[in-house]
Formats: sequence, C-alpha cells, structure tokens
Amino acid sequence: MLFLATAHRYGHDRLAPVARALLAGVGIDHLSFRERQDEEVLERVVMEMVAAPTSQVDLVKALVQAADLGIDSLEIRTEEIPPEVQERIARVLRAMEDGDDDTSVEAPALRDVVVFKHRGPNGDTFDLPVSWESSGTVTWLTTAWHALDALRNGTMLLVDELDASLHPALARYVVELFINSEMNTRGAQLIFSSHDTTLLNNSPVRLLDPRQVWFAEKDASGISELFSLDDFDNRAGNNNERRYLAGAFGAVPNIDDRLLQTFLSAPREFEGLDNG
Repeated sequence: MLFLATAHRYGHDRLAPVARALLAGVGIDHLSFRERQDEEVLERVVMEMVAAPTSQVDLVKALVQAADLGIDSLEIRTEEIPPEVQERIARVLRAMEDGDDDTSVEAPALRDVVVFKHRGPNGDTFDLPVSWESSGTVTWLTTAWHALDALRNGTMLLVDELDASLHPALARYVVELFINSEMNTRGAQLIFSSHDTTLLNNSPVRLLDPRQVWFAEKDASGISELFSLDDFDNRAGNNNERRYLAGAFGAVPNIDDRLLQTFLSAPREFEGLDNG
C-alpha cells in the first residue's frame, strides 16, 4: 500500500490529516488542458484579476508584458445583450423555476465583456475581443494567473500538459516561478505533465533536479510505469534532453509505421483510369 494510504488507514497522528486533506482536495487546484484554452475560463480569470487586492492593480499588465504578447492592457466593458438572446435566457430561467412559460421572468439586459487593447504602429492601439485572441494568449493568461494564485496562497497547482500552446520559454518561466525562493515564499508546489524536452537541458542552467523529473512509460497492454530521472547517472555536465531523445531513459514512443507505409504504397483506386 502507499505510505500515506497506510497512515490514513491506521490514523497516524501527523500523517492522517495530510492524507485526509489530499483526499478532500484542500489546497489543490487542478488546471486541465481544455480549461486553459477555454475563453469562458479566461473571462472568469480576468474578472478575478480585476477584483484582486489593490496591491495587484498592475498584475494584468505585468502578465501580458512578461509574455511579450503585444497587448497593452485589458478592459472589462459593459454591453447590451441582444433582445433575442435575452428572450432565450428568460425561457431558460422560467423552465428552471416552475416550467410555466407564462411566468414573468426578467433576463439581464447587460453583460460584462473582456477586451484586449493591442499596440499598433505609431503608438496607436486597437481592440480585440477574447474570441479573436490566439490560443497561446488564452493559455498563458489562464495558466499564469493560477500559478500566481498558488504562489500567493502556498497551495499546490496541478497542470495537464503545461507546454501545450505555450512557447518553451514561457513554460520554463512558470516552472522557474515555483523554484525561485524569492517568488515562492509560502512553499507552493507545481506538479505538471509535459512533452517539452527542453525542460531537461542545461541551457542556460539545469532547471530541474533529477529527483523532480518522473517518466511515464507504457507497456504493450497500455499500463504506465513511473520512474525517476534520479535512478540514472546524473553528473552535472550531462545533457539530459539529448540523452532522453536518444532513448537513454526510455519513456519514448515506439513508432511503428509499417501499416502506414503499406497504405501509402498501395495503388489508388482511380489510378489507370483515363480522364474520360
């Protein structure tokens, strides 16, 4: 059995509360790949940023400038909801109350929308809605805000595919935030999955300690085995990215393209037919 599971089972004085907190998800925030690219999630995140303490007034601007997104600032504007949309909302609200279509229900007439102000030539700015922003922008702002929230509260952040839609430099920066003792003063933790092999290299310095890196390797039946980079030779000068790509640690896909070659080399059904 797992160590914490055993402690929980037998009610260990110090470890059982830790196990119960993990089971309850206390102090743990999970950020999935889909959530990080969801425009509605980003809108909620921006609302949280705006509602943050006054000491973080410039937080949004700091985030977009750190990533060099070409965004000058963010704004929340109030706009009128089209009448046809208001009617649809009203019908849904009536159905939720008692199902009586004759019930008088007033739908909201206004809504808040997030607008990005971009820098243009000659210092001019232009506005873009969230739906026009790239997936990289949406992913960065959502991920960065959750990371800062974890750092501020000393909690644990779980991120699925940290590198998805993020430049390697930005993925590395998120990891550095948690490693930097001046940024991470409350013992926050980041656990993430990634296919970004650059996180293993030594440029400009080694980012992750070998005991912080775990590989997942599937067997023929699809069962995954976890093992640590700390199980291997880890001299200071080793380039672990190059070693991993060369197969020194395993946990690389076994690409079998024989069926694809057969498919691509087979004659097409219309070959040999004339144009008539």
